[in-house]
Amino acid sequence: MPNFHHNRLRYLAEALRAGTMRPASANLSVAPSSISRQIAQLETEPGVPLIERNRSPLKLTEAGELALSYFRAFTKQQEAFTSKVQDLEGLRGVTVPFLPAP
Repeated sequence: MPNFHHNRLRYLAEALRAGTMRPASANLSVAPSSISRQIAQLETEPGVPLIERNRSPLKLTEAGELALSYFRAFTKQQEAFTSKVQDLEGLRGVTVPFLPAP
């Protein structure tokens, strides 16, 4: 089972959102070649292409769609976890008033 690097998946998601590597690179403040290299490296993890080469705008393969779906679900879970932890931190120091039984 591949051990996806989430930063690489973020590059893939941004490249898809932006349509090509160049605007994605501007949005991420990295060189376009960096995005290409990271996506190529990402493809070695499952051993299948994630994007269709020589397409503009960028188009994902079926495996690329799965990788992007995984990344979105992971990101959503990460955000939910962070939110719940922040909620717990907000409860620290709060005292719950004692209410006598009726």
